Amino acid sequence: MTNLTSKLRAALLQRLRECEAFSNGVGAKIADQELSDYPFAWVAVTQSAERPELLATVHVWIREGQAAAAQLVEVARAALSDAASIENASIDSWSLSHSEVRYDTNHEAHHGIVRFSAEIADCTNSSSTPDRQAS
Repeated sequence: MTNLTSKLRAALLQRLRECEAFSNGVGAKIADQELSDYPFAWVAVTQSAERPELLATVHVWIREGQAAAAQLVEVARAALSDAASIENASIDSWSLSHSEVRYDTNHEAHHGIVRFSAEIADCTNSSSTPDRQAS
């Protein structure tokens, strides 16, 4: 299912890049890894070991203050409020599981987090099995 994590990350990155309010808020710096130039956002997608579940987390780093970070968190929540389409997979459920904004003294910036939970059905293995021939 690791291919699904990459596909979901790509779909979420695309959606955030297309959201003008979010993209402008982070200076169009939206990536799949942490950057060093503030403000920026990055998206991480991990797979649960126990269930067919993916956790998608949007991280926002901004030095313009808590209100600016909270606004970007809300914009990300709205932009990702419904499930993204993923090739060869079906998202059975998509829900917001956590969001917060806190000040990180190590980075001297506000860190906003928006986390979604997705239950995925991989459609690549769901093809019907061929009929057995009689011997």
